Amino acid sequence: MQDPLLNTMLETKYLLMNNLSIEQVLYDFYKLKKIQLFKPEKQFLVDDNLMVPKIDYLTLKIPSTLSVEGIS
Repeated sequence: MQDPLLNTMLETKYLLMNNLSIEQVLYDFYKLKKIQLFKPEKQFLVDDNLMVPKIDYLTLKIPSTLSVEGIS
């Protein structure tokens, strides 16, 4: 259910209404997945800094000029 949530969160209308950037949404989604996948006592072992370049890359892959047509 969360993977479709990511698609919804990347919609232009959602981003604008919530004053979010694509990068913020991706990083928040990453943190959500990390919490789900790793036990709390093991989460410190995951280096979040290793995800930053991957999130940056994904941010560039998603169109930087999202269409604002149809937003009311």
